[in-house]
Amino acid sequence: IGAAIGKDPITVWVFRSKPMLTLGRISYLQYLMQHVLQGWVKRTFGWEDNHTAKVLFLPALLLFSYCCQRWVEKPYTEYQRWRGEKGVKGCDDRCIDRLERLSAKAPGVLRSQSLTSSEPRGLSA
Repeated sequence: IGAAIGKDPITVWVFRSKPMLTLGRISYLQYLMQHVLQGWVKRTFGWEDNHTAKVLFLPALLLFSYCCQRWVEKPYTEYQRWRGEKGVKGCDDRCIDRLERLSAKAPGVLRSQSLTSSEPRGLSA
């Protein structure tokens, strides 16, 4: 139970080590990129009868995920954080603002007519 609450020094040391922290940062990208990379390996080198491709897949996935995190996700996240701190609105923020203004002008448009009527629409004689 000490490992679960962070009291076991060995567990704390293991999970706070640089390799484990790096694996934690890239784990979501590994999940997202596994099919992308495997599809590329299948098309380029074959998969079913290529033992080398299967052995090298995990190290390649780790490297690919690290590169995506380092040069795509991290800079974009930092840009988003900077944009939020400075109050700079992007096209997504402007689109959301516009949709909110439009929905505020016409609140009844989003409600379904079948919720206000007991008779189903299109079936009246």
